[in-house]
Parts: sequence; structure tokens; C-alpha cells
Amino acid sequence: MRILLTESTPGAAKRAEEMFRAAGYDIAFCHPEHGPGNDCVVFRGASHCPLRTSEIDVVVDVRAADGPQTARELGATCAVRAQRRLVVAGPADPATFPWSEAAALCPAD
Repeated sequence: MRILLTESTPGAAKRAEEMFRAAGYDIAFCHPEHGPGNDCVVFRGASHCPLRTSEIDVVVDVRAADGPQTARELGATCAVRAQRRLVVAGPADPATFPWSEAAALCPAD
């Protein structure tokens, strides 16, 4: 299974990445290696969008804190538009797009 990870802040998905890799999942990123900056790999010119170039089974958006969607989480919006399953880990308002379209919302605890 291939998982596309997106995160609200740099490093927010680090623990999730470690757990998924330990369980044998293949991981792709919108932002290379939890790096700084808000531009995805496409806007940086570093690579092609994983949603367009590889078989992504699910997109996991890891949120460090409650609040509006950050620029680093635009992959969650892209996932919904590409009709991919979205799972949100952490605090999110289920009435707000894109989280309102998530297949699952997993609170921080």
C-alpha cells in the first residue's frame, strides 16, 4: 500500500512516517522529507505530483494543532479533488473542507 503523507507543519508527520514504514508501507510526500517551506514538490520544481505519477491508495493528513488548513496541507485538498481516500490524524473541524470529505477523522488522543 502506498500512502501520501501531508502535514500541517514541518515534521508533524515524522512519527506517522516511522510507524507506517515499520509496518511495511510505501510512503510518498507532498513536501520532501518534512522540509521547510510551504511549496509542494511540484511548485518547487523538485518532482512531479505523487497523485498524478504513482498509485496512491490513501492520503494521510497529519495535523499538529487545531485551526485552519495550512499551505502544507494542500495535498489533502488535492486528494479530495483526485477522488482519493483522505484520512485526517489530529484535530480537524469535520464541517470544514477538505476534512468534511475525509473517509476518517482520527483525533489526536
